[in-house]
Amino acid sequence: LPSLRADSLTSEMMAQIKRVRRTGLTLAPEAGSERLRRLINKNLDEETITASAARAFNAGWQLLKLYFMIGLPGETPEDLEAINTLTRQILKAAPKGRRGRVNLSLSTFIPKAHTPFQWEPQSSMEEVRQKQKFLRQGLERQGLRFKWSDPRLSFLEGVFARGDRRLGKVLETAYQLGCRLDGWGDHFRYDLWEKAFLQCGLDPS
Repeated sequence: LPSLRADSLTSEMMAQIKRVRRTGLTLAPEAGSERLRRLINKNLDEETITASAARAFNAGWQLLKLYFMIGLPGETPEDLEAINTLTRQILKAAPKGRRGRVNLSLSTFIPKAHTPFQWEPQSSMEEVRQKQKFLRQGLERQGLRFKWSDPRLSFLEGVFARGDRRLGKVLETAYQLGCRLDGWGDHFRYDLWEKAFLQCGLDPS
């Protein structure tokens, strides 16, 4: 299943899913604090999210995936800490005697054109690294796995999300320099992208 709103994950839905197979379940709080969720129009409280996780664990799921974004407009250190707090609460929602497991996926917020946040700044690569480090250190424990986006790839995504037609030449140059399959970490060559921007006389920042 794709990521679900926590308030849509009912016992009846889970019963129907289990009739076919116990697929993975992804809950998408997107932000750690209720304040920040309201800001992005995701009006869910902690009780609703943890109750949905508890229903999934009680229905036999051992692994849940949580999806959060970092770098949202208006984000504070308290909002980041709230991701840690909410994740711990979800891990504790597993029934006694059974260990729940959580895969935590962190994406970097990319301001996109034609959206309410199109003029907001994007977190710098260094800011993203610091936020990722803070969350990993705060949640180092058994039963939890982290997945996060490469800050350099998120930076390029932001450039292409809001750039203009001049990027066509950059894209062509990067291809000629050997950039291929950049969505795969073992193929991504940020140094070649830097070279392409330099050759085209464009400052990506």
